[in-house]
Amino acid sequence: MIVDIGRNDEIYSSHFSQGDFMSTASSIRDQIEQAILAGELGAGQRVYENALATKHGVSRSVVREALRSLENEGLVTFLENRGAVVRQPTVSDILELYDVRAGLSATAGRLAASNASTAQIEELREYQSQMTKLRDLDSEAEYDRLNIAFHDLIFIASGNQRLKQIHDAVSKEMRLFVRRGVAGSGGLRMSCFEHERILQALMAGDVVEAGNSFEAHIYSGKARMMQNMYSTQDPAFA
Repeated sequence: MIVDIGRNDEIYSSHFSQGDFMSTASSIRDQIEQAILAGELGAGQRVYENALATKHGVSRSVVREALRSLENEGLVTFLENRGAVVRQPTVSDILELYDVRAGLSATAGRLAASNASTAQIEELREYQSQMTKLRDLDSEAEYDRLNIAFHDLIFIASGNQRLKQIHDAVSKEMRLFVRRGVAGSGGLRMSCFEHERILQALMAGDVVEAGNSFEAHIYSGKARMMQNMYSTQDPAFA
């Protein structure tokens, strides 16, 4: 017995259940997502359905499901006569996402000041210590990895799972261009200084200062982003 899933030209044996279909699509989505977030697939670059289907030994409908999921996450868009391409953020997109992220961070900071465990505070201190060393070495790539981990841990420490989920979705879109906000004139040093203020507020359990400092840190990143964008006239944001 055979069943048709998605398209008349894509026929599967009955053992390929809907669960198998979604599981395979999810796996492929994760691989494409990692390639985008790592910068292996750049903004505006086309994602070829046929090549991915051949590579993974699946039909185009499975790959298309994966790409539709990434479209919902804001990482991929579909263009007429081109198919799926990595989304290229506009200036408006950037400004809106920074504002959303700032609001989420203010809430996360306040909650983490009340809810963070001793182990989580110690882990944040270790991240900060490592970032301080990297700051002095101007090691931007590794700093970026720890910067993301530092932020993520504050959201985890907030104890609000829904807040963390929303933050994760926004962060994926931010990763399309977030490194531009850290780089540039004194960016690592300023970021590290701001992290220290957040950390001290969390250690003191200062709810107001933790929220305000985390929010201010995001807006500072927004300002650096805009400064770098206009000073370099980066065509990626035209």
